[in-house]
Amino acid sequence: MIMSDVASIVATVLAALLAMPCIALIYGVFFPGFARKAEMRVSRNPIATFFVGLIVMGVVMGFAALLGQGNAALKFLSAIVAMGGAWAALSGMSGIAARIGHATASPVDKDRPWRAIVRGSVILEMACLFPVVGWLLIYPIALVMGMGASALALLPSFAPQQAAPLPVQDVAARIAAAAASAPLASFAAPSAPAPQSAFAAVGPEEVMHR
Repeated sequence: MIMSDVASIVATVLAALLAMPCIALIYGVFFPGFARKAEMRVSRNPIATFFVGLIVMGVVMGFAALLGQGNAALKFLSAIVAMGGAWAALSGMSGIAARIGHATASPVDKDRPWRAIVRGSVILEMACLFPVVGWLLIYPIALVMGMGASALALLPSFAPQQAAPLPVQDVAARIAAAAASAPLASFAAPSAPAPQSAFAAVGPEEVMHR
């Protein structure tokens, strides 16, 4: 490997890291469902997400390497597969960035929710740029977890959606509104009609006598 190859690899890694905030914002704006699922997978099952990403990345890299041994057309297809896998990993890293940003919440995020995504992306990329540890540990782990988060986010979720409970004030207000709009006659107890069998058992003389 000559210096030009090393420089091209470093430039590619730096470009990917610098583009991470933009990728995270794109997914947060145009694909919010995917971004939420990726963040949820990273938050709830980070170890399972890592191993799923390890398996998927191994399959993608093996398939790309297999295609690269063929003719020029297959090599071109191998490059497309490799770039698609890298894009999938970076897309899943947007979930990691969102998780970091929401974990370091700020009061100004209420009016500008995109600040959490950008803040998390900057924190993650600065950690990946740290010498040796960031290059050889944090960045590879983040890439593998990103691949796993992307793969798991594409799976349909079978968890039932539970409705959020209404606040007590909201319930009380609805009851009061319903009581005010309903007519008062509807709340009065209906009078029970006299049973006909009571008059049928006695004669008219006994009724007059009573």
